[in-house]
This record gives sequence, structure tokens and C-alpha cells, in this order.
Amino acid sequence: MWKDLVKWNPVIYDIKQYNNKIGIYFIFQPLSFKREELRLAMRTKKGVDSHVYIDTTNVFLAKNSNISKSSWLHTFLLDEQNNVILVGDPTNNSRIRKLFWRIVKEKLGEPKDSVGR
Repeated sequence: MWKDLVKWNPVIYDIKQYNNKIGIYFIFQPLSFKREELRLAMRTKKGVDSHVYIDTTNVFLAKNSNISKSSWLHTFLLDEQNNVILVGDPTNNSRIRKLFWRIVKEKLGEPKDSVGR
């Protein structure tokens, strides 16, 4: 789980070119017996350069009960009003990655220091 987040670092790097106009957040809801393992991994291993939340009381799912149980649908892009405008992981799927950046460019334009995508 934690080790898979480092694949996001190139995306996070590109997002930083937008000068904090895009936020990226990771929410974990580990089973109780996995919580300490996750905390240890966060403290001792090279990780991701972004916000990480550990939801130990299932608040996120309680407030977002419409989220699918399928892990394929657990990554999404929200607009300014927190409406879901894209579902899918851009680090695992080239079509989602292209859509992600097309939407970002439509919403925010080209970044100041544009990097190749």
C-alpha cells in the first residue's frame, strides 16, 4: 500500500508546476491490524511528497458512501466544487493519464514551467 505511492512522485512533481492550484491527497483506511505497519512505513521509508491521511474511524467512507468497493475506482479528480470529474489512476493507465492532463490543462491552462507529459 505505502510502497505503491512513490509511483505518484512524478505526477506530484508535474502538479507542482501549477503553483498550488491543484492539491493531491491520499487517504488510507487500513484494517486495525495494519495501522501500525502503515505508520512505521510512513516514518521509515522514502515516501510520497504529498498529504497523507490515515482514517482510523472510517469517517471518509461514512461521508462518501457512494464510493465503489472496487479499488480500480478509488482514485479520482475533483473540480472546484468537489464534483468528481475523472475516475481512475493516471499512474496505472495511459488513457487516464492523458485525460487527467487534458482536464487539468482545460481548467488551469499550461503550467508556468511546462514539463513534457
